[in-house]
Amino acid sequence: MYRTPAFNTAIEQLSYDYGCAPEAFLTERNSAVLTVNSPYRRRITAAPPAFTIAAFGKGAVIAANERYKPFAGDIIERFPYGAESIFSAPCLTLITDMLRREGFRVSQSIQLCPKGSFRHHMLEFSQFGISLRIYNEDEIKRLLYPLPGLDNALSRKSGTRTDVIAVCAVKDNRIIAAAGASNDSELMWQVGIDVLPEFREMGIGSTLISLITDEITALGKLPYYGLIPGNIASLNTALACGYAPVFTEFYTL
Repeated sequence: MYRTPAFNTAIEQLSYDYGCAPEAFLTERNSAVLTVNSPYRRRITAAPPAFTIAAFGKGAVIAANERYKPFAGDIIERFPYGAESIFSAPCLTLITDMLRREGFRVSQSIQLCPKGSFRHHMLEFSQFGISLRIYNEDEIKRLLYPLPGLDNALSRKSGTRTDVIAVCAVKDNRIIAAAGASNDSELMWQVGIDVLPEFREMGIGSTLISLITDEITALGKLPYYGLIPGNIASLNTALACGYAPVFTEFYTL
């Protein structure tokens, strides 16, 4: 993924999110910057996280607010080179312990984007009596938000982003799976997927991800797919659709 169009767009986006030059992610030296509230940042939360870290495979960038910027500087002094040092167990334990004492919860994610050679994973739904429906922003709010079981597919207006497209698999007038896209920023829209347990491992999720990826790309946005490191099933689904890891993040909730 290095220096592909998706990689370049993601690095541009994170330079807005973290308030740093794109080159900060391309050097081996780790760095710490003061958190900024850019109008171009991803709108996942109403305000920027108090403490967050990102890396594309070389150096890591820590963005911290004024209270935690000195601590971030101390971390850089102890772990000056390589994202692998910042994301190591000893370093993340130090950071997590401090943030939890301050009352924060933390999380970590791997973010994937389609490779240049995007592979469509398409299931012939008709053989299972399944049909496809595409919902726009207004229909999502009216028809999908009230439904249970779609918390991964839909952001339900977390932060200041909204769900703008959903592709759903329907069987017997019942939504059995949904892939949603939230407009996280002007550059990148996030993909989410939910499949009811009894319909998993049939290829439905991969097909919906492929379809919504096409919808997002046609609108000139970069699709991206986030997951926690231990979610191997979700990772395999993304890989099957032609996505590849681009960057990783650690952040306060």
